[in-house]
Amino acid sequence: MKRYFVMVVALCLAIAMVVALPGCGGDTGRAKEYINNANKIIEDIEADSDEIQKEQFDTIFTELAGGEVTSSAKAEELADGLTDATEKSLKTASEAKAELEKVASLEGVEDYKEYAKLRIAVIDDITTLIEDTEKYLKDLAEILTAAEAGQPVDLAKVESDSTAFFTKVQELQESIKENGEAADALQDEL
Repeated sequence: MKRYFVMVVALCLAIAMVVALPGCGGDTGRAKEYINNANKIIEDIEADSDEIQKEQFDTIFTELAGGEVTSSAKAEELADGLTDATEKSLKTASEAKAELEKVASLEGVEDYKEYAKLRIAVIDDITTLIEDTEKYLKDLAEILTAAEAGQPVDLAKVESDSTAFFTKVQELQESIKENGEAADALQDEL
């Protein structure tokens, strides 16, 4: 009887070891595959659009800060230019995000999950930055259209909205930088 009990315990331990072993390494191979796929997409985005987007944002923020956006046509031109320059990149970034989101469902790959989470945060912040900038420019175009038509404009609201927008832009840029640097550091460890 004692021997039977020892065999049952040994068998249970053996089964537990077989079940546990695949979990030790987790889904590292698949995590690496998803991360590599996402990183390749991100590299392609950066290669294709980094200069265009940088030029667009530099132009937009320089002209906004310099008070050069004084007509609805200029605001609309900047909004349309940003949309044209970033449309393909945003679509491609969503593909990278989808690859990174696959990592969340994997087991035993906590470092990869953290890396994916950081990269997703960067993609989300960049997307928000682009969308908010487009919206701000379109709203500004509407305000300038009203002013050009001689309609009253609530300057206090315009100033408040502008301050809120530029504050959010600064926060997003800081978040992008922090999460990007943390992801880069973690990538070196993967």
